[in-house]
Amino acid sequence: AAYSSVVAVNLAALEKYFENGATVNPEVLAQKKIAGTMKGKEIKVKILGGGVLVKKLTIENCFTSKSAKEKIEKAGGKVT
Repeated sequence: AAYSSVVAVNLAALEKYFENGATVNPEVLAQKKIAGTMKGKEIKVKILGGGVLVKKLTIENCFTSKSAKEKIEKAGGKVT
C-alpha cells in the first residue's frame, strides 16, 4: 500500500485514550480520531516517546521510536 503520510503520536496520548491491556493499531487510532485517514488512504503511525506511559499496551503495525519502544516494554507492553 502507498502510504500518504506518517502521523506521529506521543505515548502521552496513548496513556490518556487507551485502557490498560488495550491493543493499539492504526485502525483503532483512526476510530478514536487520534490519527485519521486521508481520503481513504492508509496512514502509517509512528509512536514517539513523549510523555509517561504506565499502562500495558500492545502496539501493532506502527513504527516506534527507540525511546517509545523502551517505555512500552518497561510498562509491560509489547511492540509487534
